[in-house]
Amino acid sequence: MAITNQTGTGASMPDWAKTHNLRISFHYSGPSEVGKAIMSYWWQRAEFSLEYLHRRIREYDVNQAEIMQAAGANAGCLVWSTGWSLANDAYHWQLVRQRLAEYKERGMHCLVYISLTNCFWKEMFETEPDCKDWRQVAHDGGFVPYSAIPYSGEITRYLMCVNNPNWRAYQKQRVQAALEGGADGFFWDNNFSRCHCDICQDKFRAFTKQRLGEAHDLPEPLKAEPPSKEDLLRAREVVFDWVPLSHPKARVYLAMNQFRYLSLLDILTELRAFAESIRPDVIWSNNGHLCHSIYDSANMPLSEDNLDIGYDAATGVLKTNAGILRYLYEECGRDSTVIMTSSHPENFAYGCTSTGMRDPELSAFLESNARLFESPQSPARVAVVCAEMNYIRSRMRWFDNFARHNLLFDAIPVHRLERFDLDLYDVVVLRSILFLSDAECERLRQFVAAGGTLIATNDSSLYDENWAKRDDYGLADVFGVSAGKADKPRRVENSFGKGVSIFYGGAVEVEVEEEPVGETAEGIARDVREHVTDPIIEVDAPGGVVVTAMLTADALVLHVINYADAPAEGVRIRVTAGDHPHSAVREVVGLGGEAPAATDIDATDGLAFTLGKVDRYVVVAVE
Repeated sequence: MAITNQTGTGASMPDWAKTHNLRISFHYSGPSEVGKAIMSYWWQRAEFSLEYLHRRIREYDVNQAEIMQAAGANAGCLVWSTGWSLANDAYHWQLVRQRLAEYKERGMHCLVYISLTNCFWKEMFETEPDCKDWRQVAHDGGFVPYSAIPYSGEITRYLMCVNNPNWRAYQKQRVQAALEGGADGFFWDNNFSRCHCDICQDKFRAFTKQRLGEAHDLPEPLKAEPPSKEDLLRAREVVFDWVPLSHPKARVYLAMNQFRYLSLLDILTELRAFAESIRPDVIWSNNGHLCHSIYDSANMPLSEDNLDIGYDAATGVLKTNAGILRYLYEECGRDSTVIMTSSHPENFAYGCTSTGMRDPELSAFLESNARLFESPQSPARVAVVCAEMNYIRSRMRWFDNFARHNLLFDAIPVHRLERFDLDLYDVVVLRSILFLSDAECERLRQFVAAGGTLIATNDSSLYDENWAKRDDYGLADVFGVSAGKADKPRRVENSFGKGVSIFYGGAVEVEVEEEPVGETAEGIARDVREHVTDPIIEVDAPGGVVVTAMLTADALVLHVINYADAPAEGVRIRVTAGDHPHSAVREVVGLGGEAPAATDIDATDGLAFTLGKVDRYVVVAVE
């Protein structure tokens, strides 16, 4: 049978950019980047000297390709444009063109960084007077600031409208100049839209007419609980507005959120098509901050929403980036490379490549063991459906709970649900998936009727895909309980067809986030484990050890990560006797230090073995 789904947008990538071939290093510096930093935040939170400023500005005067290659990288990313005018960009571009040529001389590749919406308005408005009409317009007619930094006094960065054709044409000039200068692709940052201009208003009216059956203007920010000015200025790139579903205009606000997603996707798609008209094999990457639809434009996605990882032995709390990586792995396609700034073992374990390739030991490890990371596929029998308008950061403890129990899972973005073959899973989890179409409800209904297990929380399926509230759960017959039942039990288990539904009517995900090793978290993990017919792996290990599994061409590759501060001893792993490799341990490799031997091997039922000591990261290939 098939082992895994194949989805995503990554198949168009050239060979050099695929996961097992790419060792990339990012370096943001030079006049454009230093100017951006000075205009943004440096003087508020960093001490520096004139020597430091001079060095940072002139870092693009030296051969970056040589530096990166010496550290083991075979590709890089340099700054191209951070929000200055084309005329001001020209000085920085002279330096970068020289650097790009040096990558080619060494047989390397290089992407360039461009801000999608950022504008240093004083310089831009003076140099390009017409661009005042391209700006994003706030609901009150004012400017829309870039809000991810704490300004002190005057706001220095405004955002430009992604739906404005003149701004799109301006950005195409940057794209063309970069490709003519030798760039292999792009990384787009600052992907935000909060515009109420006439263009956006017209487009939103058409959008709501189609989705809601009635045209609406873009609504003003909610006044019930207005954020403070400090909150606005210190907000981490919050792309969408929170709205209580009880609000009489909740559907209009949710439509606005979705409209902003699609507006960003639209400009990125247009720019990519333009780039491909010049260079068909261009690499396209954007920092979508896990806003699902935006990644549909990319073939090499990136996220900066990672968290600090670790394990607290006293409380048993595990913090990983497994959710982010698994989500991106599914969202962006298994043939694509996900660039993240998390730990290297985590990246490798989920088939990704990290940005920080300036460690020769790390680069040598990846290069010498490339066969273990080539075209990885997930064998997971559990799928977790991810809400569309929700940052994955707010779901991390939920995913940490799966990782802590060594439960292999795929993450299915709800807007891609129809692309996944649900028959490949034993368990599908709806973590507060409120908005589901009738067709999506029917697919899930058939999944359970055919013998699958559905675990759902909160008011999953109570609203349709256009955010209209139903009279009852769309899956009420599957859940075995009605939304209108006032005294419904906390947990309802219901047989439906050949399968089972387990429904938690409350927001248990909040409980898991507040008590990551509490009774609710344990109960969810137990429900999942008990309904998986083939878990692929079973693990007996000290706390802080996480094992995940990926299929390559000829092996089941187990990634053993130790999140604890001290080495873990006696890690026992059993590979089940399923439809995947499980006959023998082919090789064991480790990052840093000597790899432990696999001992106490037992092939009676599947394959069991023990790793004597896991320091940080060990990879085991099972054939």
